[in-house]
Amino acid sequence: MLRYFCVRVGTITTVHFIVGLILVCLTACRSGPVTIVVPTPIPTLTPPPKTAQPLTPDVQTRWLAGQPCAPPCWEGITPGTTRLAEAITILNWHPLVQSVEFWSRPDDHEGKIIWRWQGARQDGGQLGFVQLQSQEVQDPQDSTNPIVTWISVDFPRSFTLAEIRAAYGDPSHIAPFAGSAGLPDGNTGSTNYYDLSVVYLDRGFMLETEREFYGPPAIGPGMVLSKSVMFFPPTLAGLTSAHSWQGTDLLPWQGFHDFRFYCAQIQPVADAQQRCPHMDE
Repeated sequence: MLRYFCVRVGTITTVHFIVGLILVCLTACRSGPVTIVVPTPIPTLTPPPKTAQPLTPDVQTRWLAGQPCAPPCWEGITPGTTRLAEAITILNWHPLVQSVEFWSRPDDHEGKIIWRWQGARQDGGQLGFVQLQSQEVQDPQDSTNPIVTWISVDFPRSFTLAEIRAAYGDPSHIAPFAGSAGLPDGNTGSTNYYDLSVVYLDRGFMLETEREFYGPPAIGPGMVLSKSVMFFPPTLAGLTSAHSWQGTDLLPWQGFHDFRFYCAQIQPVADAQQRCPHMDE
């Protein structure tokens, strides 16, 4: 509010009130605008000499076998622990990874590293890190070498829930979402769509179903999940930071009930896009 007054002070007509506001603004605004601190220098993105290999089938299953490390770690990078420079080094040396790039927006607190798979046209994935504001920097290393906050890996094919359960058991949580959007075929009008997130909170990873427009997904062992897996620090704060959730849609896993069983448990929130639990109204 004080910053708003600092901008709008010229519109007030009462002289004494203006003077008072100016004094308040000088006190509240003298620290100046907040500056985003981008890692400087950015760790080198130039890959070292390595023996590049085309994408191999085992990239899909290594993390399910806990190789070379178990979630939330992926290929030696652990969200919440690994520093950005180390993560970039791991990606640069990885024989299946190419085109490691830095991506950022000046007005965004989050930076990203993106990469592609060797010998494949599809994206490999991305990882996020916090670009600290200058007024928040306490450890000088934080601004130049922040900690990785999440990793999203795009695998060659979709997973099934049965594959994930065979490796890590039942999920800890599930998050149904019912929304409304334009028709997918480009026709006028709108229709309901359905998403479902399967979360292993204690292990620090999650997957989602592909968006369904013609009915909610059937929740069962053979349920098809997306090709992408998101890894995050294994806490609720780590999940909400990675996924921008508020936690209101996250429900404890209660077995293979249908979508409506879970959807009915969502607490309605004013002005939310979430249509649960009134998805059929």
